Amino acid sequence: MSDIVRIKVEDEIFDLDMSALTWGELTELEEVAFGGESIEAVNLESARGIVGLAWLARKRKYPQTIIDDVKRLPVGSVEVVESDPTTAGNPGEDVDSGPQS
Repeated sequence: MSDIVRIKVEDEIFDLDMSALTWGELTELEEVAFGGESIEAVNLESARGIVGLAWLARKRKYPQTIIDDVKRLPVGSVEVVESDPTTAGNPGEDVDSGPQS
């Protein structure tokens, strides 16, 4: 898997730099989204993995987002899209590669 995961959530595109996750984000992802399993144990292309990544992406931009917000979305409104690091950050895209203050 690439270090950059591009995920579309309700027509917003987020680029997650997996190598830039904080320890707090990683711990929260494992506890909340993965039921305590390590990120290495979860297939990030599974429903659980996609929901977890979508939640983290939205949470970075919208800190009030809870995992149930993503779980309630129709399957077609969340998808991992091919990531091409050379196009990340193009105008008009909603790109988020780090935690927000």
